Amino acid sequence: MSQIRSVQISDVSQVLDIYAHYINTTPIAFEREVPNLESYCERVEYLSENAPFLVYETDGKIEGFTHAALSEEPGDHWTFESTVYVSPTAHRKGIGSALYGQLFKLLRAQGAVNIFASITLPNEASRRLHERFGFSDIGTSRKIGFKHDQWWDVLWVQLRLQDFSAPRDLKRPVRGFRA
Repeated sequence: MSQIRSVQISDVSQVLDIYAHYINTTPIAFEREVPNLESYCERVEYLSENAPFLVYETDGKIEGFTHAALSEEPGDHWTFESTVYVSPTAHRKGIGSALYGQLFKLLRAQGAVNIFASITLPNEASRRLHERFGFSDIGTSRKIGFKHDQWWDVLWVQLRLQDFSAPRDLKRPVRGFRA
């Protein structure tokens, strides 16, 4: 049985295994070294303080995760950057779409107004995923990341979640979420 739920510290090892695949084999994540488990636990805890961090679990196995990062600047606390990663053994099962759907629902309820995402090019699967959710291209940064002995371009995309003439106070993320 599959479910989407809030990340737990006991999940972090499996989440890091998924992320490590992208660090080690692709330019999608620009990190060059896989973080150690302790530092990655700290990162997950930090990210979870201000925004949802969700996992897709099937029979105890984490098959993907998504989270949003809140800007450090007080003037744009209604803007988040999103990311989604799916295990290489679970591609093309709708996991990325399911995770993003729940993430954006929770961010709207939290009071978020804008979501940004960056896509290392080329990455047609990620472009299609973001287009399905209504993201618009807002620009490409040329040769912004260097990995695997070459420069990579990054496409920036934006989704407007809701309009407010004056944004309301941002709520804390929902803890212990289960879809």
